[in-house]
Amino acid sequence: AASHMVLESYEMAMRCLSILESSDGMDEKEASKIMYMQSKCLAELGQLEAAENTLKCMLDKKNFAPEAAYDVLYTFVKKGSFNNVPQLLEVIFAKSTEKNQLLASIIVQLLNLDSPASFSTAAAVLTNVKVANFLKGDAGKECKKIIWTCLWNHAGKHFLGKNFEMSSQAFAACLEFGEDSIKAKTARMAALSCLGMKDVEKASEYANLSEEHSPGSLATLFTKLKI
Repeated sequence: AASHMVLESYEMAMRCLSILESSDGMDEKEASKIMYMQSKCLAELGQLEAAENTLKCMLDKKNFAPEAAYDVLYTFVKKGSFNNVPQLLEVIFAKSTEKNQLLASIIVQLLNLDSPASFSTAAAVLTNVKVANFLKGDAGKECKKIIWTCLWNHAGKHFLGKNFEMSSQAFAACLEFGEDSIKAKTARMAALSCLGMKDVEKASEYANLSEEHSPGSLATLFTKLKI
């Protein structure tokens, strides 16, 4: 089955896995591994509902491997299926010992897809209570920096492309993850994005926030004059 998966012959891999599944004497760890391989194959074949159901069964096992489960989740993302990514990730995240790597990877992949749906999914992941608490602590500091950089680049790209709705959302998200020293500039960029959308009220709110973080800033004064 594994060799067929390497060759991307997923239907043949599923046939092998069906034979293995019916064999006797399998322990929970082995069953979990087969479920991983089945859900991965089903996802690659585009049978996403069946893949998700199999993944959920795997996550119910005590000995599931978080890295394997994440591999399936990434396949869902790659296929453009975002519906239950935050909920599934929460279970995987709780078990993982590589939380920084796992979280940064999924956010980078979602932002790279560059669609409103993938951005909304990234936002839902980041506002999850367990994820948010992790990022507030010392253990999540490095991951927080990576996420801020990704969001800033994402926002900047859309701002330059005059997609102000996306840039305003991304700059707003940056405010949650950036250091205090950069928040005035971030708020100004959010204000200019809102101004590009002709949302004067929201632009004024962000300009005032920028002033709170950097009183007397000429850049903020210039932004307010533009509004």
